Amino acid sequence: LYLPSLMKAQSRWRDMPDELSKTMKLFSLQGEYLWSQYHGTFYAKGQNLSRRCRQAYDAKLKEYDIIIMPTLPYRAPEIPKKDCDMDTYIASALGMVANTSIFDLTGHPALNLPVAKVDGLPIGMMMVSKHYNEAEIYRAAYAWEQNHDWRKVN
Repeated sequence: LYLPSLMKAQSRWRDMPDELSKTMKLFSLQGEYLWSQYHGTFYAKGQNLSRRCRQAYDAKLKEYDIIIMPTLPYRAPEIPKKDCDMDTYIASALGMVANTSIFDLTGHPALNLPVAKVDGLPIGMMMVSKHYNEAEIYRAAYAWEQNHDWRKVN
């Protein structure tokens, strides 16, 4: 579903580049460079890979209603300070999408749910389901929340 009003709002990003995050600027520049140098080769490869990933998740979701996985494959790091160096900023931002970004490509509905804490930081459980099956994730998440208080699990 594409909302014309959202598309119009997003089209104005060129008018306010200072409001974009550092990671957005980095990926915009990187994407422009790769497109100009390699003429969409890497984009095409990425699109082909995303189709294979979608098929692999679709196959597993024929066997299971929901896939449960950690939101991050490691403990969440501290948020970097505002004045941190660029390498720290980028590493922190990119490190947070290890298990989540694939679903931006495959389109599978995914939901993060806090389930515990370690050293005061939340640990997330991600639920993934079939396309157009968000209701099942909501029911499972609600059932989990009714039976577990993640703030008390360390």
